[in-house]
Amino acid sequence: MDQGQLNYLLHIYSPLAATERGKSSKFHSSSTHLVYSISNVVVVRDLQDLTKTTIFDGHKFETTAAQISPSGNLCCSGDARGNLFIWEIRTQGHPISKQFENQLGGAIKDIAWTSDGQRIVVVGEGKTYFAKALLLDTGSSLGEISGVSKNLYSCDVRPQRPYRLVVGGEEYSLQWYEGPPFKFKRSSKQHTNFVNTIRFNKSGDLFVSGSSDKKLFLYDGKTGEEIKEIVSDHTRSITEISWITDQSFITSSNDTTLKIWTLDGLQKTLKIEGAHEIEDMQVSVQVVNDTAYSIGLSGSLNIFKNISQIQDQSFASDRLYGHISLVNTLAFHQEQLISGDNNGKILFWIKNLAHRLNGPSHTKLIIGLSISSEGDFLYSLGGEQLKISSFNDRTVQKTVDCKGQTLALAASKKFNNIAYVLFENAQILQFTDLEVTKQYDLGYETSTFAVSDKYFFVGDKDGKIHQLDIETGNQIHEYVVQHSRITSITVKGDTFLAGDTTGKMKYFDFETKQLIHGDKWTYHTTIISYLGYSSDGKFAVSASQDNKFMVWNLENGQRIHQMLDAHKRGILTAQINNHNQLITSGGDNVMKLWNLGL
Repeated sequence: MDQGQLNYLLHIYSPLAATERGKSSKFHSSSTHLVYSISNVVVVRDLQDLTKTTIFDGHKFETTAAQISPSGNLCCSGDARGNLFIWEIRTQGHPISKQFENQLGGAIKDIAWTSDGQRIVVVGEGKTYFAKALLLDTGSSLGEISGVSKNLYSCDVRPQRPYRLVVGGEEYSLQWYEGPPFKFKRSSKQHTNFVNTIRFNKSGDLFVSGSSDKKLFLYDGKTGEEIKEIVSDHTRSITEISWITDQSFITSSNDTTLKIWTLDGLQKTLKIEGAHEIEDMQVSVQVVNDTAYSIGLSGSLNIFKNISQIQDQSFASDRLYGHISLVNTLAFHQEQLISGDNNGKILFWIKNLAHRLNGPSHTKLIIGLSISSEGDFLYSLGGEQLKISSFNDRTVQKTVDCKGQTLALAASKKFNNIAYVLFENAQILQFTDLEVTKQYDLGYETSTFAVSDKYFFVGDKDGKIHQLDIETGNQIHEYVVQHSRITSITVKGDTFLAGDTTGKMKYFDFETKQLIHGDKWTYHTTIISYLGYSSDGKFAVSASQDNKFMVWNLENGQRIHQMLDAHKRGILTAQINNHNQLITSGGDNVMKLWNLGL
């Protein structure tokens, strides 16, 4: 009997912030939280423990900006269609307080609150308007923010009364407004390239602008008049500014450095150890309680502690990694979760912190991860490359080019040094110590496969599963799920589960060649992305791109639990760990850990 909705989320593995080369990546902080955007969600990280993460997933479209209110109780987030959501940051589930649709007609790039928390300014990509000021209670406009004809990248409101608004972007200039209601007063044209960031200090007496022209300018916070240029030695675009005190601030830059400034000039330069010219471009920075947090182009979160006392030329004290693109495949080794993404990145999660694989990485989508039979090696398939890596030091040992369009990977259940790769050209190759030692020609269009100690189970595009003897390559039996492409197969003991693109799935005994359950398993509506067994083999889990996962009693075939909205952009893959907990990876770039109630 169906026991209904399961709703026990244990943990979220923190994704990184979405970044774009050549652009500032806005993220924001309060005294307790960091917020940033990726996919259609806003990530909220606890500053007391950065492994503690929650998400706001109310947006349908790509989130592009988020800003915490002065009180720290609310967050305002914007998306690629100009929609705004105001939501509670401290409350579980982040309930929505207000929603305002299509404010600009394009992506919102930056958000600013007035100090009383009653008004919001948004800027970005517009059709008629590139900026808008709103009254929080009603959503009504607070004056026409005119004088702008190109996209805006940054805005800020003076944190003290009388309020002043300044915006900047692709016009190379700053526009100054007084109000509310805000009215245009003047334009400043010191910069010669895009204005990426404008920030007031806490007293509101000063503000600074930074640009792709690598220059910094200081202004009077009450009048908007330029005071002076602060001569910069950044060698590439300045992407963000964050004030440390009323007399000092920090900048991030595409030259891979952060720099600390007084009003008189450069004080210190902070670096990323072993910085890569591209992936370690620093695209944003925030200062909270004498700690600087910066984001690299790769999305990595860099932490610089005690910046008031830090020495010149110091390196980041810590770096936090994660995924910035969709995770397609997962594996478990003892207590470690291993994840692989669209960009070829493989991460090992130990105590909820991500560690990178050492050595030459994959450069294409990770198609498969599989653990060797004795558990000391990880096989990984990325595009056409097959790699073997040691768990002892998380280091790549050897790489081979498979020379063909690959579909799936499975390590041998009997031999530690053997792995099998399924190819689109209807072949399986056996690799021994990453050398081809055997070839199986199948003669039908394949889609995925799984292995037991004696058999291959090969899915095809017509809904059939072919059971082959590994030793001889001969077909033993053929099973039918329906008439659609097989997308997932998993084996345990003498049984296997299989699912297809329509959401249909079945449970077979491959020794008796009999269907056990499945004729009534019709609850999923689209692609089955994962099937797995509980550790004792008494239960199964199915996950689908219909956003749902379900738990099944294999003795009677009954569905006992379900999670209807595990991920709002579908579940791409999943994996059960040794504790009968489920890890899901979704089209929202988020990985979640669930209690299955088993």
